[in-house]
Amino acid sequence: MLQWLGNVLLLPPLLAIQYLIDGGFEAFDASAYSIVAVLVVAPLLENICIIGAIEFLKIFELKTRTMVLCIAALSGVAHMIAGGLRAFSGAIGFAIMSYSYLLWRESSFMKRYAITVGQHVLMNAPPAVMLLMLD
Repeated sequence: MLQWLGNVLLLPPLLAIQYLIDGGFEAFDASAYSIVAVLVVAPLLENICIIGAIEFLKIFELKTRTMVLCIAALSGVAHMIAGGLRAFSGAIGFAIMSYSYLLWRESSFMKRYAITVGQHVLMNAPPAVMLLMLD
């Protein structure tokens, strides 16, 4: 809940900064496909990538905080392609999701996956609403 509230509070200033830097919202597309991509496709696919990276890092017997920082750095770089400011929100969100996955390590895979996907959907909800409002 705190993650979602943070996104709601940070989104308007981040959008304003991006508007000033990019000179507009041309990068945003409010089509139905974009909304589905943000709320369904991204959480399902990106969390599979997170889990794969975490399981790969477990081979090296790294500490939990080291794995979380590695995932945050990787996601930050991956989200930098979409825009520099998204790198920060992506890194923070993915750090929280990867820590949640590791925190629930005693639970089944499906439960851990559902928890991280749910967090991702909540994290992406404010941008999806903004996409609808920009249309």
